[in-house]
Amino acid sequence: MILRLLLVPLVTFSFAIRAADKFAEAPACQSVGEQPDGSFLVSTNQVVTPVGKVERIEGARPKDLAVSPDGATIAVLTTATVLLYAPDGKLKGSVKHAAGPLGLAWGADSLSLFASGGGGQIQRVVFAAGKWKTGGSFAAVDPKKNARVFTAQDASDSEANPAKKKRAKAGDPQAAGLAVSRDGTRLYVALGISNAMKADERPYTHLPNKVPLDEMNPPVAALKGEPKRLAQACAKLDWNDVDRADFAILARAAWAAQRPGEPFPWDRFNRYPKGNR
Repeated sequence: MILRLLLVPLVTFSFAIRAADKFAEAPACQSVGEQPDGSFLVSTNQVVTPVGKVERIEGARPKDLAVSPDGATIAVLTTATVLLYAPDGKLKGSVKHAAGPLGLAWGADSLSLFASGGGGQIQRVVFAAGKWKTGGSFAAVDPKKNARVFTAQDASDSEANPAKKKRAKAGDPQAAGLAVSRDGTRLYVALGISNAMKADERPYTHLPNKVPLDEMNPPVAALKGEPKRLAQACAKLDWNDVDRADFAILARAAWAAQRPGEPFPWDRFNRYPKGNR
């Protein structure tokens, strides 16, 4: 009887040792985020291993990405900004922006893009005066009207077909995707709340031109004196790439065409030697 009583504690102690050994063999607990091998553990217990260069975004979360048509700029929509990168990862610009669920779309010129915002707003980002900046914003849908809600089985417009009335919902229509038509005349906005797409066909506004846009330079044979000599010099310049043409010759030719008879302001071009005059 005494022997049996002694065996029970011994067996229990042996089990406790084995359990401790198994616990010691268990892998260490991993924290969400970057791991020692460069991979990232996300909150869904999945491991993401980036390929290529990684650019950190501090204080914001990336939501969408779009490459410009000319391939020179990568736009990243974050929760707080629109970031613009060169293909090598160098930051080219940053514009503050309260982002919507999803949506970035470039214009055909690669110098403007649209970004979805909160409250159904769409912000335009443009490159002007050597930097990226906001170009204003507009509502994806009329803010005075509730966004109509459509179903997957019947997405017909109740305005086009009054017999089919659709329920309306107030508040943020959730601009959750953007696309620009190939000819650049339409912006398409996917509305998450409405389960529908909105086409913005408003024409672009512009300032009226002050000079005739269809006016051509006169032929060289019709010119005389200094304008003719400069026109002949311009015809011999290298136009195969950016900034190859002589800037002083171009400036003098433009001056002679617009202000004939007036002396050229050489004090503004003092970096050019007299031989180029």
